Amino acid sequence: MTSLSQLIRPQSLAPPLFKQKPRKSRNNPPASLHCRIDTSPIVILNNTDSSDSSTISGSLLLEVTEDVVEVDSLHAVLRVHAVNKKPFKRTCRDCKHQITDLERCHFIKTTTTLDRNTYEYPFSYRVPSYVPPSMDTSLVSVTYEFEAVASIQRKGQLSRIPEIVKLDHVLPVVRSIPVPNKRSRSSRIYQSAGVEVSCSFDPVMDPSRSNQATLTMSGLRSCPGNGEDVHFWRVCKGTWILEETVKTTALACPQHTHEGKDGNGHAQKKTSILGESSFYDGWTTDDDAGMLNMAFPFSVRKSSTRYTQDTGDVGDTSVTHGLILELQFMKETYPKGKSDLSSTGGKAPRKVLIHQHPHREFQDHAGGPYNLITDYGGGPNATIFKLSIQLYCLGKPKYTPREIGEGLLRSDAIRGWGNARNHWPRIDVYTGFETVEECIEHHRREKAFRKEAVEEMKRDAVGGLSGEEAEEKLASEVAGKEPLPHIVPSWCQSARFAERRSHSGGYYRSWILVVPKDRDSWDNVVEKGLIQASFDLEVSPAMFTDEWDEFEESGVGKDGWVLVDHSGIDKLEAVEIRHLCAREQDQGETPGSDKRLFDAWVDATTQLRDCCYKPTGCDDCADNEPHDWCEQERDEHYYDEDGQCIACRRQEEYRRRSKRIRGQKKRPNYKA
Repeated sequence: MTSLSQLIRPQSLAPPLFKQKPRKSRNNPPASLHCRIDTSPIVILNNTDSSDSSTISGSLLLEVTEDVVEVDSLHAVLRVHAVNKKPFKRTCRDCKHQITDLERCHFIKTTTTLDRNTYEYPFSYRVPSYVPPSMDTSLVSVTYEFEAVASIQRKGQLSRIPEIVKLDHVLPVVRSIPVPNKRSRSSRIYQSAGVEVSCSFDPVMDPSRSNQATLTMSGLRSCPGNGEDVHFWRVCKGTWILEETVKTTALACPQHTHEGKDGNGHAQKKTSILGESSFYDGWTTDDDAGMLNMAFPFSVRKSSTRYTQDTGDVGDTSVTHGLILELQFMKETYPKGKSDLSSTGGKAPRKVLIHQHPHREFQDHAGGPYNLITDYGGGPNATIFKLSIQLYCLGKPKYTPREIGEGLLRSDAIRGWGNARNHWPRIDVYTGFETVEECIEHHRREKAFRKEAVEEMKRDAVGGLSGEEAEEKLASEVAGKEPLPHIVPSWCQSARFAERRSHSGGYYRSWILVVPKDRDSWDNVVEKGLIQASFDLEVSPAMFTDEWDEFEESGVGKDGWVLVDHSGIDKLEAVEIRHLCAREQDQGETPGSDKRLFDAWVDATTQLRDCCYKPTGCDDCADNEPHDWCEQERDEHYYDEDGQCIACRRQEEYRRRSKRIRGQKKRPNYKA
């Protein structure tokens, strides 16, 4: 996506319309300028394929009030004027004021004689989809300015210095963002508590009145162990917070570009609270079913008069809004059938956050951005889960990475199988690719890049230590910590491990999901399907046949004979492309699909050991509290390059080493 920063230049460098200093017009100017905009309101659409979208069209009207005048020139310019409230260099005017000339029109270039009349000069300009709309926020203000200048001389005028007639007109520009037909829904599953929380509300809120949201909770009741005791989570308090987030980039002028560490600007972000309130009752609870339901109002507080319309998360400058719900609940424990004997065990209430799917942005091996979407509770201080799905989007998507990632997380494949096997992945979303082959090559390089980052971190951690000391430090202090989001190194066992026992399951070390170019939303993906690309085949010649030492249908009938059969593995393609149906299980399959998304995810996670890539639960992560040691992060039950569990493999090697050491010791002789 093209960035607005690529077009911006400082105000001092923007060429003036005239170099000669003109003479100011008298009280009765010979002409006047007016602007008529035909496309009102001016709307920036995300659909850049439409010829009618995002167009500013109108006419410049020159009204001559004298009988005869000579017009030397008539020029106009349409520009975007961005004022950074916190500029790159605080005292620099050029850093504060950034100018983007969108269109310059030269209606009259040579001296032209005009009679008394009104002359119309039409103009049209297609606004790029990446530029921001008009706004005035605490970080930046953006205005669209239309300036026209006419250089005019009266008939018989003795002086050759022309009179200047100017027009300065501010154009209001807004952005159109897609609005879902159904209510927005955000859900969280807190594995440590076994509670699922959902909040739904209208996708568009009215800032002038109260809006309604619905809260539902399930899984509040559980009977662990032998089932004699009941655990029930009771809500104590709830707080909703309506936030506005402004993001922009304060660019440096040419004079201060060399002072920038990252590019030529500073990324800025500010979050403001537009409204908040707490509630202590108002919900209904079904103790037997372990469910809670509640409807609560939320609105912009009357004192918050300074807010900006949502622009969507597009481009360098954007404004987004979010509804955050904070709940505090306590766990009661009581014998089955005796709720009057409930006890909290003296523990303080747990605090959880419900908001939009947590969304973070990282840079890949080439410096390009990718987005990380998760479906578990927590915030910036929560650990990123290691299990992930790598999702690639072809072409120029009309949806945002967050929208497509949330759609996949909400699908029956992830939700349904997650409840069955407790596998809850994050989604890494990559955009800007043209072919599936390009996505495959990018994934290979990205895996190598993140692997090297882990190895470099470990080398720095054990620098100068001996072999045993280094191994001890890696196991006790570093453990499962990684500097970048983890990618599963191999979804299958390496060939040397598979040969030692019957090999079953997957044979590809890597796989990705790819959204084709013609999909414009997740609903469209559900309707038409998506692509799964499996590659990096992990096989050996020994796996091309299967041996059976017991068989009934044989004319040999002698001991020591085995049945040898072709396994068909030698016919596997180096890259396997499958079209997946993303519809629900009870719906018909997408025409031309090879497999369901649900079955593909089941097959992938079935290759994982039962101990691997499971949430262990961390109270500090759930409460979004800063913490140095995280059980979830340091857990080493995840795969290495051989498709083996790191923790189990270390433990097995330790047992073998201990057994070998014991065998080397001399046994005492008890004979007389």
